[in-house]
Amino acid sequence: MAIRIADHRELESFTAALFVAKGMRADDAATLARVLVWADLRGTASHGVSRVERYMEMIAAGELDTQARVALEDKGPSLLLMRASRAAGPISMMAMAEAAAERADKNGSCIGIVSMTTHTGAIGVYTEWLARRGFASIIAASGPPMMAYHGARIPSLSTSPIAMGVPRGDTPLILDMATSVVPMQRLLQAKKGEATLEPGWALDKSGEMTVDPAKASIAMPLGGAKGSGLSFMIECLTGVMAGTPILAATIGPSGDGRHRQNALMVVIKVEALCDPADYARDIEKLSGTIKSLNPRTGFDEILLPGERGARATKKNRKEGVPLSPATWRFLTELGGSLGIVLPVPV
Repeated sequence: MAIRIADHRELESFTAALFVAKGMRADDAATLARVLVWADLRGTASHGVSRVERYMEMIAAGELDTQARVALEDKGPSLLLMRASRAAGPISMMAMAEAAAERADKNGSCIGIVSMTTHTGAIGVYTEWLARRGFASIIAASGPPMMAYHGARIPSLSTSPIAMGVPRGDTPLILDMATSVVPMQRLLQAKKGEATLEPGWALDKSGEMTVDPAKASIAMPLGGAKGSGLSFMIECLTGVMAGTPILAATIGPSGDGRHRQNALMVVIKVEALCDPADYARDIEKLSGTIKSLNPRTGFDEILLPGERGARATKKNRKEGVPLSPATWRFLTELGGSLGIVLPVPV
């Protein structure tokens, strides 16, 4: 049974304190904690505070630099390159969102590439942040090989998440998905007994299909060749474009195995393209048209992108943030070892 933390702000403060104890600046730790708890609020536990354990491993291994300072390079009026220097992904991604929004506000749009960051977190959080400020966005991230290329039997692609967001009143429309059938964290949760696997989700180390959580180690691409193609092209548009490619240097036994990620962020100011009133009318008409469709057997209603997450957030803010028993045990042990007071469960 899940443990619920009564106040999500307490969970944010606690999580931030864990990273401050590991040498991270308070403002950076607050950003990181906010992104993780955002995922838990939306019901995406795979990218919530369950990630703290992995982040601590990356800090210990020197893969995540708690003191890293990101550096922006101007490549044109609406083109930015960020050297993240192994900063925590949410720190570099939020910094790029802020910088890209500022440029797009002036010039109508901005393209940013984040180079050599670490796990970006649930990238839908950045599209939501941008949408609430009047920007449409497309964000994609590349990383180390954890997914099989279509037809291959070894890890040869990143699970390369893609997120898109557009403004829509108080509830932006947000699509946030991996190019794998399920996120890699889902396989890790299955190993802990927190999730089950279905056929077609994973391969074992020898490259054979499996539903055994103890053997599952390689994610499968979404839609076969389509998911593979998306992930491959995201590597081209991020690391290769930035001069910091990942996959070619890490595929196979000769790779160093160190964690690193790159990302692409495309930001468009909606008002630069159309009248705000016309946009608001048209986005509501589109949303209403889709919502009014007759559901087929097995469906209670038609949901828009991000609608389920928005409902979960409202519910979890009221009833408490759900955490798995395994995540709660880890946070309890880590908090106790660092002398940090735990947030209050419901």
